[in-house]
Amino acid sequence: MPRQQVIDTREEITEESLLIEARERMDDSLTYEQENRSEAETDLLFKLGGHNQWPAHIVEDRLHKQRPILTVNKLPTFSDQVIGESRVNKTTIKVRPTGKEASKEVAKILDGLIRNIQKESKSDSVYQWGLQCAVDSGLGAWRIIADHFDDNAFEQEIRIERISNPYTIYWDPKAQDPTHKDGRYLFITDLISKKEFKARYPGKEPSDLPKQGIADDLKFWFQEEDVRIAEYWVKRPMKKRIYLLSDNRVVSGEPWDAVKDDLKEKEEIFHIVDGIPEVGPAPGDEEEVVLNEVPEIVDERTVESHQVVWYLIDGTQIIDGPHVWPGKYIPVVPVQGKEININGKKHLRGIIRNARDPQAMYNYERTEEIERVAMGKMPPMIATVEQMEGHDWNNDQNDAVRIYNHRQQQPPPFPTIPPQASSGNIAQSAQANDELKATTGIFDASLGDQSNEQSGIALQRRQVQSSIANFEYHDNATRSKEHTGDILVDLIPEIYDNERSIVVIGEDDSEGFETINEKVFDKEGNQTHIINDLSIGRYAAAVSVGPSFSTQRVETANNILEAARQIPLLAQIGGDILVKNLDFKGADELAERMRKTLPPGLTEQDDDKGGNSGGDEENEPPDPETIKLGLEIKGKELDNQKKQIELQKTVLELKQGMEEMKTNMKSIAEGAASGAVQQVLQQLGVGEV
Repeated sequence: MPRQQVIDTREEITEESLLIEARERMDDSLTYEQENRSEAETDLLFKLGGHNQWPAHIVEDRLHKQRPILTVNKLPTFSDQVIGESRVNKTTIKVRPTGKEASKEVAKILDGLIRNIQKESKSDSVYQWGLQCAVDSGLGAWRIIADHFDDNAFEQEIRIERISNPYTIYWDPKAQDPTHKDGRYLFITDLISKKEFKARYPGKEPSDLPKQGIADDLKFWFQEEDVRIAEYWVKRPMKKRIYLLSDNRVVSGEPWDAVKDDLKEKEEIFHIVDGIPEVGPAPGDEEEVVLNEVPEIVDERTVESHQVVWYLIDGTQIIDGPHVWPGKYIPVVPVQGKEININGKKHLRGIIRNARDPQAMYNYERTEEIERVAMGKMPPMIATVEQMEGHDWNNDQNDAVRIYNHRQQQPPPFPTIPPQASSGNIAQSAQANDELKATTGIFDASLGDQSNEQSGIALQRRQVQSSIANFEYHDNATRSKEHTGDILVDLIPEIYDNERSIVVIGEDDSEGFETINEKVFDKEGNQTHIINDLSIGRYAAAVSVGPSFSTQRVETANNILEAARQIPLLAQIGGDILVKNLDFKGADELAERMRKTLPPGLTEQDDDKGGNSGGDEENEPPDPETIKLGLEIKGKELDNQKKQIELQKTVLELKQGMEEMKTNMKSIAEGAASGAVQQVLQQLGVGEV
């Protein structure tokens, strides 16, 4: 992370004041999120299943009495259904230009670069895990990082990284936006042993506070032999000057002032005298040519802004930092489940929250039902006290042989009527099963079970009903991906700020290369400019939802095939398009061959995009005067281009001549100096050296 000066216009920040601020903010976050965290933990334990779906005292009692504790865990099925829907409809981050300096070409490069960042990050699994956590417990998250990922490179790259446990993050309670982009701070914590602390941070020592007794505001940070470390991300308010340059760039004042003088020294000014370039500014009205021209400041203003600053702390000391993050957003993105706001407090839940009680009821009814059936194989025995004397505890054993004391004129113990399966248990199990579907909003048709709906349309409507009930999860994930795109668009010009060749990926997953921030001469040769300058213009990210490119190809091919069955002519005139959308090796080559067999009239417009497609009037040949005028204009354009080329050539020859002259003068000076030294030495009688 780049080291920069940290600016806070409110007050001077000391280590002590920073730690007090961090502890107070952590306490605020803990208090605000306590209920959400507790409920989320119960949700996840319920999804895990087993005895976690039974109350602890009932588990203890049944284990003591050796009674069954059965769990038929249906919750993962409902959770997986929601996640599966997101895998069908892929989301794509699209970049669009939003300012007059922005261009579609740079937006396309940003598109391709973001796709490559996502591919290198394996972002599909990152996004899926974030959504999985939101569906299960109400909250998921991922983060964006910038680092050197190649041991043999000095250039940083951007990656999207999974956060395995979203509850290691503590958020600003005052943030209102679901993506937390308006949050003032957040913490990412990790509880480690003191031994691991020393291994990670050799120059630091963990605090000995646990041995001395811990104050209330430090109990969260220290637990017996463990230490909690935290990444503390915070926005520091600042004022800054911004400049509008003559080349339409908007730059920060301080960095521009620092490099402007150095850039000015590289400017080279020539003026034209009788068609010959002369070094230096024009003394009169002569034409000037400026190489490496530095843009002028057109306008400036002071704005209220902020810096995103990163610290690593353990509650009593700053382990690392401060470091300024180059972007304007804190690079951590939450994914919310369903939200209910009560008296200003945000309550989050996933699909499991309301299904916990129906799941517990289903487990109980099924256990009771199975227990009754099992007891039917060994029903309770009826006997006198005298017959069971000395064998009292045998009553609790489910043995095949029962021992009793024989008594004269008393019949042996006899079994009672075995317990029958209860119709009430069966009915309650079915009711609990239906309540599971009702609380999750997912019904039989979506789960693949046979239902009363027999027609395809009816089944589709029931599946759509389930999708709509849980659409909020997908919508929230899409919103989080869009914020991820905004973070990337903001961060890319800061990280990819030098001239380099980058990999870009197209919509069809094809890879290519683009050179960004490339300095070149324009066609007049009188100034430099930058091709694919990522720092110019404003861009915004949006997310489109739909099938993947390969799925779209299959759908296109299927639609053409279906239409060709009804209209056979389509196969004759569009066979190349059909084959091109089929997914097999050599499809493109075969489509090209088929295209060559088509009648010329079908492909003329594709071959000549600039051709006229209007009526007969547009296709009439121009009159001779128009042709003559066009040739004259073309000739003047060629003359101008020739003059510009000659001027550029003259300027370059002049520069080369000046360099040669400098070299010759230097050699002459060195030779003269050497000769003078030799002459003095000879006069002294020393001889040649």
